[in-house]
Parts: sequence; C-alpha cells; structure tokens
Amino acid sequence: VLLIISVNANILFFSSQTYTEALFLLLQAMAVYFLLKLTDYLKENKLNYLEHWKYWLITGFLIFLLTITRNIGITFLIAVIVFFLFTGKFYAIIYSIAGYYIFSLPFQLYKKIFWHISKSTMSQQMDIVLLKNPYNPALGTEDFSGIVTRFIENAKIYISKYFMQTLGLKDQASTEAVLFPAIVLLIVFLIGFYLAIRKDKLMFFLSIYLGGSVFVTFVTLSQSWGQLRMIVVYFPLMFLFLLWTLYELSKMNKLRWLFPLLIIFNLFVFIKTFGISANKAKNNQKILMKNIAGNKYYGLTPDWQNFLKMSEWVGKNIPDSVVVASRKPSMSFIYSKGREFFPIYRFPIENVDTMIRQLNMRTGPIVAFDQNELTGKNIPFMHQFMLKPSMVAVISHGDDVYLVHEYGKPDKAQFENIIKSNNLNYIPIDSLLNMIHKSGKQSYAVSPDTLLNTLRQNKVEYVIMASLRAIPNMKTDRVVNTIQRYLYVIEQKYPGIFILKHQIGTDNNEPAWLYQINYSMYGMSFNRP
Repeated sequence: VLLIISVNANILFFSSQTYTEALFLLLQAMAVYFLLKLTDYLKENKLNYLEHWKYWLITGFLIFLLTITRNIGITFLIAVIVFFLFTGKFYAIIYSIAGYYIFSLPFQLYKKIFWHISKSTMSQQMDIVLLKNPYNPALGTEDFSGIVTRFIENAKIYISKYFMQTLGLKDQASTEAVLFPAIVLLIVFLIGFYLAIRKDKLMFFLSIYLGGSVFVTFVTLSQSWGQLRMIVVYFPLMFLFLLWTLYELSKMNKLRWLFPLLIIFNLFVFIKTFGISANKAKNNQKILMKNIAGNKYYGLTPDWQNFLKMSEWVGKNIPDSVVVASRKPSMSFIYSKGREFFPIYRFPIENVDTMIRQLNMRTGPIVAFDQNELTGKNIPFMHQFMLKPSMVAVISHGDDVYLVHEYGKPDKAQFENIIKSNNLNYIPIDSLLNMIHKSGKQSYAVSPDTLLNTLRQNKVEYVIMASLRAIPNMKTDRVVNTIQRYLYVIEQKYPGIFILKHQIGTDNNEPAWLYQINYSMYGMSFNRP
C-alpha cells in the first residue's frame, strides 16, 4: 500500500494543496499508531489502565486535532468507543472520552469567549448537509428516501468512480458511475469485517472506523460535491483493508488460487498507477519549467489566469484598508501576496413562503410584477427608476422571474400613476404563491437589501467578478455565477451602484472585472475599519 500510494498521482496531488487532506492523513496515521500502542499496554485489570496516562492524552489530543481538521474526524472517537465496547474494555471507553474532552472543552470555551462562536462548526455544517440542495435552501431538507438515494448515488460516485480511478482500474477521464463495483466492494468489506472480528484487532478497528466514516460521508454529502478529496483520506486504509481481506481468504484451502492473483493484482495496480503518474509528469514538465522560471500563470486556463491576475492587481493597487470581496478568497489571498478578501461562497436564497411571511410582518401590502412585464414594454427609464425603491424581493420560479414590490411605496399616488400610465399588470402576492405551489417548479426568493447590507456591514467596497468555468477543461457559456447573481439582484433595486474600475482579459476571452460599490449614490456610507 505504501509503495503504491507513493507513486499515485491522484494522491500525491494533495501534497501541494492548501486543503486539509494531507494533514488529516498524517493525524489519522498517528492516531491509529498510538491507539494500537495503547491497546497493547492495556491489561485485564482495570486498575492498571491509568498506568499509561500519557498514551490516553496523546490519543485524545490526536482525535481532537482530527475533529478540528475535518468534522468527520469525530468518527474516529466513535470507532474507538465501539472498538473498546466490543473488546470488553469498558473503562477504556471512559478514558478515551476523557482524553478527547480534556482538549475539546477548553477549545470550545475559548471560541465562545474570544471568538463569540456559540454554535459548533459541526452543527453549522449539519444545517447545510441535510438540505436537498446546499445552494438552494428553499428546496428544504432531505427525507428518508432522499437520504437513501443520496447514499446510493455517492457510493457510485466515490467507490465505482474515484476509488477505481485512483487504483488505475478505470479511465481517468471517465465520468461514468455505476453501482455494481460498489456492491462488490461492499460484500468484500463485510467479509473482511467478519474475518477481522476473529483474527486481527488492527483490522477490526479499521473496519469499524472505515465503515462509520464512509457511511457518514455518503449520507451527508450532496452529490453535487462529488470530488476525490472527499474520500481520499480513507483511500490508503480502504486499499489496505481490501488487500488484507483477499489475503486472509487466500489462506483457505478452497481459495488458495487467490494468492497468486493477489500478487498479480498488486503488480498491475503499481505499474498502472506509476504509468499514469509518469504520463502526468511528462505532460506537466513544460508547465513546471515555465512556472519555475517565473511564469506563475502558465498552464492555467484563461478564466483562472484573468481571475488570479485581477487578485494580484488588487494586491498592488487597492489599499489594504479597503475590503474587497472574492468568490475564491484563499486563491486571491495567495496571488495578492497575503491580502485578506471577504468571501462570497454562495448565493443566499430563501424559501419563497418564508420570505413572503417575513415581508408581510414588516411591510404594507405587496404585489409582484413579471420581469418581462417591466422589460417588455417601453417604460420610460425615469418611471422604472421611481419604482425601484419599493422593490423588496426577487422570486425565481422555473425560468420566470418576479419582482416583488411594496404597494404604494415610496409615494402611493406616484406608484399608481406609473402602473396606470404604462398599462402594467401586477399579480397579488397570494395569487403568485398559489401558482408556485401548484406548478411544482423549483423556486426561491432573495432580498436585494439583505445582499447589499451584508456587503455594507462587512465594509466591502470592491467586488471581483470572474468568468470561472463550470466545466474546468471546457470553455462554454456556463460559469460559476455566484458573484454574477449576487450583483445582479442588487442591481435590480439599485441600478448604477456598481462601477467598473478595472478589467483583465478581453470580453471574448473569459475576463475578470473589478467593481466598486457606490454606496453614496443611494445615501449610504460607512466608516472604514
């Protein structure tokens, strides 16, 4: 296993990433090592358990580090508890939990006092992972059948696709994900679990840990997040457990023929993965030499080049006291040489019924205009501008967009005169809700004021908008449009508030733009930090 992962490009990739995978792999290996040392020292007499208090603290500390590196690390503690429960070492359960909380409780208390964080990141993430669509909370949370479907789909993605690709058993460019390989590996895992109970304490613990971790991963992750990095931290242990199971089966008289096949299989996987890595190294050699020579953008697609060049430009030309927003703040941080950026990771939408209920509590009567109604007629710009202050929400319903206004604001006579003189048709909000409920189409609502206030409260004065591809290796009309949608909704109510200050890349070559937010145009201001 060590030999194969040492030449595996899919795993080595993460050694150069700013994500948590490499650190988690290290902590995971150390935690397993010290846990095994601890179980070797444990004696039947419960009074001797505390003789090795240093190992309890080290193991507890490593588990604590696992949990704050990735929340899924808590499954290691659960696996330890289950392992000691099965092996009858009940006092060891108490010491394991105590060893973890000695470090976890002070840390949680510190966060609450000094960082003013009362809700754990784990509970915050659970609020997201149970959503049907993490980018569209308006769709609600998954029911039981949805969780089952999610588990099956993720098994196909992570086992039948990524696990097989990492072993070199599937074409690296393939997007196909079928269920059969996942079912076969599940059967092998269950056989291994049975053998581990009888034969090997290390493998028994690993089977509990892997089973729990992979199960939680498949249940909690949205299929839209399908990436190798979500499961790569378990790959070495999964491969180890797979080989051990096949090796133990080969010891049986009727299955001795498995042993030579196991040798051939290992050789094949090594040669295949080494060959894939060698080809990638060869293909990237020119890029690497250019990067070493100082061209840090060589090898990147134009969309990323323009975005990162814009981040660099901001670092050189915008004072550090001015807050700039970015969709990829960590990448902007690196290329601007250490400048902090305000993150806009997602487009914060809400359930339509919830939004309307909140509006009804704090506004007067509200009505909706079909966006086509306002854009399809030759309404004078001044009339359009005069309607803007009354806008309180934007509702997306399938392919249709509705602009929700507070009726009669800011001046009722003026509002009604604009409607009458331009022959505008509005929809009572109850009628719009009934139509949405009956259609079954996906819908969501968003407040332009909420979006703008978020930027204003965080002192954001500039926003980077890029053309990052939705399909990384292919230039299409689809881009990661989080920032575009964010600014578009604000612009619907506050036209002209965004001023283009700089552009990198031509209009037909996936450019990046820097927009300044002109708060003063609408009488808004704030003091810089």
